[in-house]
Amino acid sequence: MTFRSTAVCLLAALLCYPVSGQSVEIENVRVELDRRDATTNQVPLAFDVSWEGSWREGDRWDAAWVYAKFEREPGVWADLRFSPEGLDVSGETAGVVSPPVLPAGHASGILVHRVADGDGDVQFTVSASWTFGASYFDLPADGVPVRVLGVEMVRVPAGPFEVGESVPDSLRQPNAFRASDGGKFTVQSEDELSVGVGEGLFYDVPEGEGYAGGDAAGPIPASFPKGTDGFYVMKYSLTQGQYANFLSLLTPRARLARDITAYSTYQSKSGSIS
Repeated sequence: MTFRSTAVCLLAALLCYPVSGQSVEIENVRVELDRRDATTNQVPLAFDVSWEGSWREGDRWDAAWVYAKFEREPGVWADLRFSPEGLDVSGETAGVVSPPVLPAGHASGILVHRVADGDGDVQFTVSASWTFGASYFDLPADGVPVRVLGVEMVRVPAGPFEVGESVPDSLRQPNAFRASDGGKFTVQSEDELSVGVGEGLFYDVPEGEGYAGGDAAGPIPASFPKGTDGFYVMKYSLTQGQYANFLSLLTPRARLARDITAYSTYQSKSGSIS
């Protein structure tokens, strides 16, 4: 694992900030204030993103999850919303940008990855639009500080998976799914799943002290994600530097609740990071 520091700059405001990650580097951030659109409340945004050891093989690949923050007021940072329209990526290696779109019609981040099979270091130039109106924010003419950050991810391809264990003790595993007969159950798709005795899938909630509650009933609706569709997970564990960046971009109140040095009872009442 490689740790690097890179400067992210909002050129219009002449402000630079160091950003650390694994091998993800984000450089040359450009917010084109002279091209802001007062009608759509959008402004063009571009940056270069690169990382080491990229790969793709069929429906399996790595990617960079890129998100951004802007300083809404001194010391208060807010999420930068990307428009799903007009995204473009270029580079020596063919790439693509995928924006997971929120119900409101904008994206809180974008995924950048290879188009074709291959492996090796990659560098992409991404062009996007910042929908500053989605944050109920009137962008000043001279700009504001912006931080763009990235996390390396891996795509888990779509496919079935099993829950439960083929051992007698699986009948008494608390708060866990299993087959009704105590063995393994295969989740085949995102379709609705019936849950209960004789339904194939069973949720075991043993009685007794120390076990969480729940009605152990179904069905699990089709709209609830089962995990058979493709999804992304982090390639590496979170680093101390990444968590420090996360804390520094929260509101003071939110930061206090997640800072292990904030008060002596943090570990017993608020979290488990040590």
